[in-house]
Amino acid sequence: MNIAVIGSGGQLGSDLVKLINQSNTDKVYPFTHQDLDCTNLDAVQTVFQNLWPNLDAVINCAAYVRVDDAEDNPEDAFLVNAIGAKNIADACGTLDIECVYISTDYVFDGTKTTPYREDDEPQPLSTYGASKLSGEALTRIGCEKHYIVRCSGLFGIAGASGKGGNFITTMLRLASEGQEIRVVADQLFSPTSTSDLAKKILWLITTRQYGISNITSQGECTWHELASFVFELTGTQKKVLPISTNEYGAKAKRPLYSVLGHEGLQKLNADDLPHWHDAVHEYLRLRGDIR
Repeated sequence: MNIAVIGSGGQLGSDLVKLINQSNTDKVYPFTHQDLDCTNLDAVQTVFQNLWPNLDAVINCAAYVRVDDAEDNPEDAFLVNAIGAKNIADACGTLDIECVYISTDYVFDGTKTTPYREDDEPQPLSTYGASKLSGEALTRIGCEKHYIVRCSGLFGIAGASGKGGNFITTMLRLASEGQEIRVVADQLFSPTSTSDLAKKILWLITTRQYGISNITSQGECTWHELASFVFELTGTQKKVLPISTNEYGAKAKRPLYSVLGHEGLQKLNADDLPHWHDAVHEYLRLRGDIR
């Protein structure tokens, strides 16, 4: 299979490129933001047409991920997460190739107390969540052969290019700088390794089971629990102070509960991602923080 990865320099994109390069049967066409601006429809169409017919699928990892900044810059968030998604999906639809859109647990409002199913009604609380939900809709409209992958709390070796790292690396940096660490303890989610997610996405596009799929690690935790677990594994002697969402005072509203159910994967007998404990352990091992 010949696969284009848009946003190949980010956490998920770089893991996808690495995995495809390791395959004996697949070929990857990686595109960073510098290589291809997804908000430029003409550029997207030209690139895809030049690759066609040697292009079977496009995985759209391009995203505006700065959740709080999106409140002040809604045009930028929607331009990448919605209009960019539309451009990619429209180009895929025209050429009859598959399109994968990476979405988020932040499309939900967090009022449930049980994991969100793929068919639950989204109700985003933030501009970022709304822009990603719009990207989902425009992907569905633009390309019949679409996969929408909702994920949560991503961490990967490359770090999040739009954030300058990820939550785990930020916690370790703050600890090394001796700063007081205060972490939200009332938001439940499922932190997920981009390496594990990439493997499952590449499997998913072999199934031809189009639609929405929730893909996260097993289990759930708060950000405070995640930080505490990272410090425990790495032997970091630093206390993590629990605070509430209100105390933290972020500009964008977050869902207090955004754990995603895996009904779609279960129907395909493929709900086998590791527990978040194991995913974090392996991530820290690969980084060289633990043995």
